[in-house]
Formats: sequence, structure tokens, C-alpha cells
Amino acid sequence: AQLVFSTTTPYPKGTKPYRGYGDEVKYNKVATDLMKQHGIRVNDLHALVLPRMEELQRLVNVHFTEVGSRALAEQVVISISEVLNSK
Repeated sequence: AQLVFSTTTPYPKGTKPYRGYGDEVKYNKVATDLMKQHGIRVNDLHALVLPRMEELQRLVNVHFTEVGSRALAEQVVISISEVLNSK
């Protein structure tokens, strides 16, 4: 087995409860630094979603549109396929 870590997707402004705008950047930094220290592959879903938030993510919500869910799923498949094809 090989681990693949996926980053947290963006928190839009106004998302509640308990999610501060931009907090995911701090969480992802700590997590990805730790993953790199241990040689664990990182699937950067945050980078996938950030430039396309209006298209992929629901307004003031951490959940995704149908198009967004499909885009995330496709990225996860790519990431897992890369691991499987490297063996």
C-alpha cells in the first residue's frame, strides 16, 4: 500500500461554522510539509479548485457542484493511477 494525501479545498468567504477564510492554506502547509518529510505523495486538490471556485464550488459553502465533484474525482483517479503505474 502507498499513501496519497489530498489537500483541503478552499473555504469560501463567509463559510460557517468554524471555517475561517484562508485557514485551509495554513492547514495545507503544515500537512504537506509533514507529508514531504515522510515521502508521502500529495494530491493538491486546493490548487485544482482555487482558480475555478465559482465553477466548481457552491456559493459560501465547502461543498461542490456536480461539475466540481466530477473534477475532484477525475483528479483523484489521476493521482491514484500515477501511483499504480509507477509500480
